[in-house]
Amino acid sequence: MSVENIQRDSEFLAQRKKLLAVAYRMLGSTTDAEDVVQDTYIRWQNSGLDIDNPAAFLHKITVNLSLDRLRARSKSRIDYVGPWLPEPFIDSDKSRDLQNPEELVAGLSTAFMIVLERLTPLQRAVYLSKQIIGLSHNEIADLLDISAESSRTHHRRAKQALSGAEKQRYEVNRDEHRNLLEKFMLAVAAGDVNALQGILAANVTCYSDGGGKVAAASKPFSGALAVIKFLLGTARFRSANAMPHIVTVNGSYGLFIADSAGDSLLTIGCDNGKLTELFIQRNPEKLAGLRQALFSQ
Repeated sequence: MSVENIQRDSEFLAQRKKLLAVAYRMLGSTTDAEDVVQDTYIRWQNSGLDIDNPAAFLHKITVNLSLDRLRARSKSRIDYVGPWLPEPFIDSDKSRDLQNPEELVAGLSTAFMIVLERLTPLQRAVYLSKQIIGLSHNEIADLLDISAESSRTHHRRAKQALSGAEKQRYEVNRDEHRNLLEKFMLAVAAGDVNALQGILAANVTCYSDGGGKVAAASKPFSGALAVIKFLLGTARFRSANAMPHIVTVNGSYGLFIADSAGDSLLTIGCDNGKLTELFIQRNPEKLAGLRQALFSQ
């Protein structure tokens, strides 16, 4: 390998975690994000250019490749069976050793990833570049080959579409998340209705994604009593063979349940010490990476 290629590898690796986090926010899929980052690396190595700002160049490639994928998959998302939830973003503790770890974990929550689905691909690219990455409209214009005024328009429309939901990009205290998950796990395992009523908000909403491949609720449903009935009537949450694991995903904690009947990942939204949203990922294609990360060690 030439000295030039070694230098390029070093510059790419210095940005890789950030590029992966950007691509994931754009796509909601770790698998697709990994593919985009790999394609970015190939283009970077083949560019043959003397780049003054490698980070900006790599970011531009990543965002535009992600934008292409978003546009291409629009029909498949319309045809998706049942509620869509993002593929979990596996959050390595090593990312917290970086100088600015918030750049990697802010805006990764399941709740925020869901509300981003309201945006058009270009609105999503502009909004994330402005709100999460912190670029100016002139920088976004250069990034996406649009005018600065167009960037402002897309950003304004994105904020309007997300009105009332933007707060979901700010992460809840991780210790609170873990504490609530542990209480939830014990209450469900014991079938303790009173304990569940104590930690579930009255209007808690449950989302379940099976992708048409495994059993899951066909649409979101709300209300503490309805959610409790669903949880206590679902064998996988109380099976003697189920193996629960607290895992770090999407900037906080989740509960992964390995079961012969099919794996599940529970992530939560919470407010004032209550669970306000339950997100149950059951699509085996979306859980394959997490299972491998847990059991290949």
